[in-house]
Amino acid sequence: MSVSRLFRRGSVFRSGGIRAGFPLAVVFLFFLAVFAAPALYAQDDPLDGLFDEVTDVEISGGSSPGDGFVPYDGDEGTGFTGDLDSLFEDAEDISAEEAGAGGGPASKSSPATGGLNALLPESSPLSVSGHLVTEVGLGYVWAESGNNLSGYFDFENILTLSARASRNLSLTGRILTEFPSFNIGLDEIFFDYLLFDRIYLSGGKRQYYWGYVRLFDDDDEYDDKTGRFQPNILYDSKENISARLVVPVSVFSFSAVAMFPLLSAEGHSGTDPVSPSFMSFAGSAEARIGRTTVNIFGRKFPSSVTGPQGIPILGLEAKRTILGFDLYLHAQARIASFYRLADLRAEGFDRITFVGGIMRLWDFFKPNIAVNLEYQNVFRPEPADSDPRVSQRLAFVGAVTKIGPGERLTAGVEWNHDLTDCSGDVTPGVIVSGFLPHARWKTAAEIYYGKDPEGARISSPTIRLGSTIYLEMDY
Repeated sequence: MSVSRLFRRGSVFRSGGIRAGFPLAVVFLFFLAVFAAPALYAQDDPLDGLFDEVTDVEISGGSSPGDGFVPYDGDEGTGFTGDLDSLFEDAEDISAEEAGAGGGPASKSSPATGGLNALLPESSPLSVSGHLVTEVGLGYVWAESGNNLSGYFDFENILTLSARASRNLSLTGRILTEFPSFNIGLDEIFFDYLLFDRIYLSGGKRQYYWGYVRLFDDDDEYDDKTGRFQPNILYDSKENISARLVVPVSVFSFSAVAMFPLLSAEGHSGTDPVSPSFMSFAGSAEARIGRTTVNIFGRKFPSSVTGPQGIPILGLEAKRTILGFDLYLHAQARIASFYRLADLRAEGFDRITFVGGIMRLWDFFKPNIAVNLEYQNVFRPEPADSDPRVSQRLAFVGAVTKIGPGERLTAGVEWNHDLTDCSGDVTPGVIVSGFLPHARWKTAAEIYYGKDPEGARISSPTIRLGSTIYLEMDY
């Protein structure tokens, strides 16, 4: 979630560079040097994007067996060093289950040993836990079109139920309740099965995460009109019934996913047969050697999906830790025509996207400091009239936490800049914790320049200020 989602999607805050020819060779040389060498009804939290975008520290290409599952005797996941979850959520007892390729954002609570579980028989295979977040606040907008003051309220509760028959088989379900959107329903339900103590099989309705990219994984902040860039190629997995197979072999991990749309999925009639023409397939092959990880991945969409989102994806990722700095690269190509590629024609690609990033956490002194910077380059061989042939963007998140007496203050900034048309937004903010039980006070100011949140050109900045009281608990 990002600050801009609150302002863009929620009714709360609605109000009445570098030349494009920057050579792609720079990204290629970067890869060689680093890896080849040695509302009142707003829907989202206005500060999550500021402090949470850099906390997905172990999202990988699929080598981790997934949340809630018994780990095998070996390295679990291929994440970066450092515990950024504790850095940015230091005031709360939260464990981010999104760490790991199979994890999902639906729950931030870890399996509880007391609370609701105390009501269950000691021999019961069922485990119950939950995570509650509620928030209330105010927002003010200064814009060329006028000023506006509005309120903000949000409530979200996730109840997680897990049953384990043995160390080989488990079942997990999550019930999501949201207000004021009045959404109550089954968010995820899936099983995990460990075969021969080495092979992982899972299936059901769940969200998968592949990819090393953190900041440009915000598909609302960076929404291309001709088709979104999705570093997580399984971005829509929760809208499908899926099956996943993960096979670790020495330093390698091979993953395969097959998905069939739910009855509620867009464009699905409910009468489509379970056949390959209506299914989506994805695969990855990841290798981890020392502190370097390389992942090759791809996805084929159903033939019934048309337009940019139906174009096959092929990609390569790599990451490495050097002197405490986490460096990573993501290269993704949407294939418009395999016949043109066979003729070595650039028009065989619909688009090619590169993302290079660097992240560093200093947690061996107080206050703690973390920074994350990413550069994105998008090349379109045959762009639409409204699109540039090459576009470039920067994204940055930095934070200082555990400040002052009691280590109760966190301050940070998020910056998104389009190098192609010199527009963007910058969001400074602070979080104060500990002044009330289970509470945090969040305040941020989002400043748009060049373009407003809807993409229209502006001559003076649009400023959006939000302040909320945030209550959270695990049970």
